[in-house]
Amino acid sequence: MKKYISLILILMLITGLLSGCGSQTVESQIREEEAADSDSVDRMEESPVIEYTVPKSVPSILVDQQGYLQDRTKMAIFLGDEVSPYFTVCDAATGETVYVGALEEKGTDEKSGKTIYYGDFTDYMKDGTFFVHHDQLGSSYSFRVGNESYHDLLKRVYEKLSAFEEGQDTSEETSGGWITGDKERRGTVDNCKAALTLMMAYELYPSAVEILNGNTSSSDSVPPVILQNMLSQISFLSKLQDTATGGVCAGVLKRPSGKDYAFIKEETDYEATAYFIAVMAGFGYLYQKYDYNIAKGCLQGANRAWKYLNKNVNEVDPSDYYMAAAQMYRTTGTYSYRKVVEAYEEHMLSDELEGSFLYGSYFYLITKSKVNIDICSELTKRFMNRAEQIAGNIQSSRFLTETGLDEEGLESMLQDMQTMVIVNYTIPNYEYATVIENQLHYVLGRNESAICLMAGEGDSSVQETDAINIGAKPMRIAQACALISEVIGQMKEAEMNR
Repeated sequence: MKKYISLILILMLITGLLSGCGSQTVESQIREEEAADSDSVDRMEESPVIEYTVPKSVPSILVDQQGYLQDRTKMAIFLGDEVSPYFTVCDAATGETVYVGALEEKGTDEKSGKTIYYGDFTDYMKDGTFFVHHDQLGSSYSFRVGNESYHDLLKRVYEKLSAFEEGQDTSEETSGGWITGDKERRGTVDNCKAALTLMMAYELYPSAVEILNGNTSSSDSVPPVILQNMLSQISFLSKLQDTATGGVCAGVLKRPSGKDYAFIKEETDYEATAYFIAVMAGFGYLYQKYDYNIAKGCLQGANRAWKYLNKNVNEVDPSDYYMAAAQMYRTTGTYSYRKVVEAYEEHMLSDELEGSFLYGSYFYLITKSKVNIDICSELTKRFMNRAEQIAGNIQSSRFLTETGLDEEGLESMLQDMQTMVIVNYTIPNYEYATVIENQLHYVLGRNESAICLMAGEGDSSVQETDAINIGAKPMRIAQACALISEVIGQMKEAEMNR
């Protein structure tokens, strides 16, 4: 395909040169050159002015550039008008056709005005690297088919977190944490949200997260890599707690100080304290079988923070208080925390299923301690209704997503997929699993610009500095890890149930 494109470009260039030279007589060309010489000094630029930029060609066949699982739905999206009804899947190494499929018309793309077609090749299940071809529309980017298509991707995405680790701060009071804001700020809430999302991925789909261990297997005495690496976050968060009051500061700022920098703790913050409780209690719960002393220290920090929050309850956002209480109840089983959760029932019908309300509800639903059945039913109904709403929005989209290629849409989609991951774990549903996979396909290149939203991945991707790069923020990376873990986890569970 690349040889054909190169040949076409060469022929176009030759044609352009010939038409440009042949359209003038020799006499007219000489007259123009003489006129140019006469005023060249007046018109000379100090440096060349280049106004033309080569437009980037976007394929008319859109695929997940990372690949597709062998046993799951495999589909490409085609953009064109009055095209022939068949497409082929070709071996990337040999160009040989391995599958022939039929297109299904799905309407019009509002942006380009072109007709959209789906090409399903789910029936083709052989492992390998391929591309999709259409005689009129050309070829797609390459992709892999295989049940390990996303394994290495999960590792690479997770490793992107290391780029956000603060390396200059060596102070015993403030070192550690992920940079989450402008001017290298390390925000407590943002650090906690990313940590909670990674812990959620580990809890819901441990078989998928085990991939991060590489050749080293975790056991009752050896914690998985994702928890081992979390220890640095726990250490950082512990430094942000006021030992006298139990409150937690909002973050750490980096400020110039002479020839060096100073790292300054921000003021104590109620929201930061609530999220601190959720992380510390949750990590202690997960880590207790690996190191009881570390787990005990985490719970002691959470207890001190809870006392501070409880003392100032009238100034605390109710959903933050609810989240902290739900995690403390799940960790300790103490009835006083359950009372706080159940007192929040009046808010459960009105609160948006996001942020601290989302986390708090998740903690309450997965607790092994005794719960109020009516509240659990109400929360389950809220999750189900939201999942149905998300699925409905996505099914009506030609690109099988509810987002667009903008920063706000991307973050909204990742938040919604976090909700879908929880719902699909609680109540496994093929439709929900497909919705989640389709969002991953969209992120990995099956979108209107045929671009992977993870920098450095696939044949065509965003830049590291692009606003829609998933690797631009720790929280997005954590959400992407949860999304990929769900897809891998569902595949592994299906294999076990055969």
